[in-house]
Amino acid sequence: MESVDRLRINVWYGTSQQFGIPGIAQKWINILGNVAPTNQLASLSYSLNGTPVKTLSIGPDNRRLLKVGDFNIEIDKAALKKGQNLVQIVALDYLGQKNIQQVKIHYQPNIWPLPYQSVLQETTNLQELVQLVDGHWFLEKRRICTNPDAVGYDRSFAIGDATWVNYSITFSVIINKIDAKAYQSAISQSPGFGIILRWLGHSHFPISGRQPKSGWEPFGGLFWYQFQKKKKGKLSFLAPPPTVQTIEENAWNLKLGKQYWIKTSVESTPAGHLYRFCMWQDNQLEKEGVEFYHLIDTDNLSSGSMLFFAHHVDLTIGNISVTPLKAEEKMRSRVYAFYDWMIHLPLIGVLAYGCYRFSQIENIPSHSQVGFLLAIFSTFLYTSLMLLTKRKLAIFLFKQGIKAKQAMLIIQIKNMLLALLLALTWLLVIFSVSSILN
Repeated sequence: MESVDRLRINVWYGTSQQFGIPGIAQKWINILGNVAPTNQLASLSYSLNGTPVKTLSIGPDNRRLLKVGDFNIEIDKAALKKGQNLVQIVALDYLGQKNIQQVKIHYQPNIWPLPYQSVLQETTNLQELVQLVDGHWFLEKRRICTNPDAVGYDRSFAIGDATWVNYSITFSVIINKIDAKAYQSAISQSPGFGIILRWLGHSHFPISGRQPKSGWEPFGGLFWYQFQKKKKGKLSFLAPPPTVQTIEENAWNLKLGKQYWIKTSVESTPAGHLYRFCMWQDNQLEKEGVEFYHLIDTDNLSSGSMLFFAHHVDLTIGNISVTPLKAEEKMRSRVYAFYDWMIHLPLIGVLAYGCYRFSQIENIPSHSQVGFLLAIFSTFLYTSLMLLTKRKLAIFLFKQGIKAKQAMLIIQIKNMLLALLLALTWLLVIFSVSSILN
C-alpha cells in the first residue's frame, strides 16, 4: 500500500466554541480552519447533530478561502439547538482513510446588547467580543488583529443584531501593512478596509454557487477605504440597489502604523436612510476630522448589524463602542412625521372648500364628480411635488455637510411653503371658475 501523510484538520478557534455570547450578528455561524496535506485529500465534509453530510470547498478560491486547505463551515443559526450541538468534520484521503474531527458548539440565541463597548468586556476569548466570519484573527491587549501571515480577501468579523435600526459606532484602526498582490488581482483590485452597516450575512447574490457563500447583498451601506497604486487613497460609499458613490479620490493618505479614529452611523429619517462617516487622526478631535453624509432615498434595509472587513491589509481594530442614537433624535423623527401631516391641513382645507363650491355650481354637469376628481388630482400633484423636491433637496443639503437636524427643518419649511403655494393656486382656480360660471 502506498504511504500517505495522515490528514490533519486544524480548527482555528478550538474544538469547543460558543455562539450567542454576547449575541448573534448575522444569519450564519462560521467554523473556520484548515486541512492538510491537500494533495492526499479526496473530500472534506461535515454534519451537524447527525444530519446528512454536506461537502465543503477548500481553498484557495480567490475569495473567502484564502490559503491551500482553508475551509469555512457556514451553518444557519436556525438549524442549531439551544445549548450543545456537535459538528463532525470528516477528511477522506485517496486510500479511503478518514480523519474525523468533532467540534462542540454551545449556542445561546441572545440579542446583542446595545449600547456595546469591547473594552468593557472582561474576557480573553475573541468569540465573546465579536462574531468571527472569515480569516484568522487574534486578540492582543483587547485589540482585534488580523494574522499578518494570513492577509487576503475580506478577512471579517461582525458585531450587532439583525434588529438594530439606528445606531452609531466609533473605533480605532491601525494599518500595519498592505498586501500589494491585490493590485494584480482582477477580483481584489486593491487593498483596503471598511465597514458595512445593516448587515445580515453572506448570500448567493451577486455571486452564486459557492461554498461558503460569496455574495454580500442585501446590505444597508458600505464605507470602504482603498490604497491606490501610485496615488493617494480613495474613500467610497456603496449601497444597493447597485450604486457606487465615490466620496474622495486621490485625496486621502493614511500612513502605515498610525492610529486613526472612525465614527459612522445609520439613521432612518423621513427623507430616507441617512449614513454618516467621519475619520480623524489620533491627535485630533472628531470635529477636526472629515465628515460626510449620504442619504439613500431608494429601497434600503431598515435594520441589521455591522461587518468589519480587512481586504488585503494587516490591521488592528480597537476601542469599539456602539451606541443607539439619542432618544431625542428618535423623537425628532416622530415630530417631523407629525409636521408632515400638519402641513397638509391648508391644502386639505382648500380642497374641501373647492369641492363644496363646485357642488353649488349648477352649470357644471356632474359637479360632484368634478370636484372629487379635482381633489384627487390636487392630492396627487402635491404628493408628487413634495416627494420629488424633498428627495433632491435632502440629497443636496447632506452633500453640503448640513447636519440632519437642520436639514430636516429646511425640508419641512419647504413642504409647508409648497402646500401653501398649491393651496393659494387652487383658491384662485376655484374663485375664477365660480365667477365665470355664475
